[in-house]
Amino acid sequence: MRAARRLCTALLLLSSWLVAGDALAVPAVFQGDPVDPLGKTYVMLPGVPLVQPGEDEQWATDDDVIDPGTIGDVDVVLRTGNTYTPGSGVIPPAATLALAPVVAAGGTTLQATGNEAAYQLIVSDGAASPATGNPLTNTDLNGRGALILAYADLDGDGFLGATTLDPEGSADDAVELQEALTPIGQRLGVMSAGLAAGPLAIASGLPASMGGLGVVVVGGAITGASSPLFLDGQWIATLLPCMWPIDVTRVVGNNPGLPDPLGLVDVEFELEDFYCPAPNDPVLGTPYAIPLDGSSVTTDLLRAESGAATAPGLARPIIAAGFVAASLRRLTPVVSSLGVRAVVEPAHALALGDDGPGGSQAQLVVFPADKLGNQADVPFGGSELALEVSPNLRIVSPDTDSDPQHETVAFSSTGFATVTLDDAGVAGDGGASGHVVASLDGNPGGAVRVTFGGAPTSAALTSAKALLRHAKLEATDRFSLVASFAGTPALGFAVRDLVVTILDNGAPVLTRTIPAGALTANGAGTAFRYRDPKGVTSTRIGSLSIRRQASTGTYTLRTLVKALDLSDVDADVRDITVIVTVGSSSFADDLDCGSNASGSTTTCAR
Repeated sequence: MRAARRLCTALLLLSSWLVAGDALAVPAVFQGDPVDPLGKTYVMLPGVPLVQPGEDEQWATDDDVIDPGTIGDVDVVLRTGNTYTPGSGVIPPAATLALAPVVAAGGTTLQATGNEAAYQLIVSDGAASPATGNPLTNTDLNGRGALILAYADLDGDGFLGATTLDPEGSADDAVELQEALTPIGQRLGVMSAGLAAGPLAIASGLPASMGGLGVVVVGGAITGASSPLFLDGQWIATLLPCMWPIDVTRVVGNNPGLPDPLGLVDVEFELEDFYCPAPNDPVLGTPYAIPLDGSSVTTDLLRAESGAATAPGLARPIIAAGFVAASLRRLTPVVSSLGVRAVVEPAHALALGDDGPGGSQAQLVVFPADKLGNQADVPFGGSELALEVSPNLRIVSPDTDSDPQHETVAFSSTGFATVTLDDAGVAGDGGASGHVVASLDGNPGGAVRVTFGGAPTSAALTSAKALLRHAKLEATDRFSLVASFAGTPALGFAVRDLVVTILDNGAPVLTRTIPAGALTANGAGTAFRYRDPKGVTSTRIGSLSIRRQASTGTYTLRTLVKALDLSDVDADVRDITVIVTVGSSSFADDLDCGSNASGSTTTCAR
């Protein structure tokens, strides 16, 4: 997992924007800390043994260094709710969620009905007593950037991150790892006299009637001595749910200019660049799972409540046994009317077997939701969530009106319901796709695309090469791609949508859907072509071809997209993600990138 280059660039450039002068060669926060053979202070987390990625700079390889005899001390402490008064000691964190500050999901920037919680990141001398150490008010870190992150205890087990100290044991470790991969709030701050403070907005929440959502807030800062980026020093942090990369230069991109005055940041993580050992590691144990009982003295808690019910929430259930944590997945918790917690994934698309009624089926979790998609309390008198499906689908259950195309789910109290869907045609009728549309109390606000063809599958691209050409005139950039992927049995382009997606640090650069049947096939059905007519869209597919090699079952896709706006893509972007989706089959990979001297052309390949 890698903290996004944009995130750390914004963090570090905030420092240069608010520089208060270079620090001393060794900041006071490091006095007495263990050093490596070159005299450089080790990067460690509080209470966690020393871990180093070794010469290959990759975690979880044979040359990793783990020293259980060297334990990190406290460098910074995070508190919520303005509980710290400069010049005094640091009080303990909230001991329970009931005692934690309450924040309404959304804040002033995400949802107007929300609010923001106060945070304070305090530099500590790391003394053994008290447990938090003593606050340092030195000015040697003035102007350095601070990063504040909030994470949700999605499954409600009382821990952030993977642990076996819950009823599910190790069965849900992958879901719990996802908690550590997806912050639900982030903010930039700046250090001044040993303190960074400000407001923090949270994107997720649970209904107030269900006690809200447990949130752990953590933080860190950079410590270098040389402006403007202060890259010549280590980072310091509270306890984190995973160990970040040691070398901060590995997560820094281009200078983005002055930070957003609102202090919002783009956060992404890639698992391979962070160290997230499984619970009960034979050497480390389980040091990265953060408890929500006040015993993690460097972190603190919030209780996040969702907003008013304004839209239908649509999600698919998560099966812990087959779940795979990934940097781009967002999960959300829901609570039944009896108080039973479940973790679901917001649904924009479902895959369903094209095998006729009574064959494979799909489930959809529905609930009243706020503007951000969080489960919400129902208003007085209850709510009604109405569903309507396309003619090639049917609602199997619940079925209170004997109409397979419509169903109204009544919520007299806060909770969620599970809806079962099936296809309405005969087996193999070739229906390309269907849809589910939903409304809450008469207000439309949700839709799910249903693709026929079985359960979703995913695989890596066999090979890929992409060119990003930055033009001088705005919105005249070009993108070309050659990508190969294996399709056995043959992929049905006549009855399946083709979607090409390009991501830069998780942000869409290009997403284009070619509807089923729009591709023109040759007589043998082994080659397909498509191009956008001129004048129909501004961004245009100038050419697209797909050819299948029968002997290997490998497809090669070639496409040229014109009139793009690539201004948000850094000229020296280090990698992009290419995703080719055909129906429910997805092929994806990360491509390493390099730019020419002028920055006009970026070449990415694997």
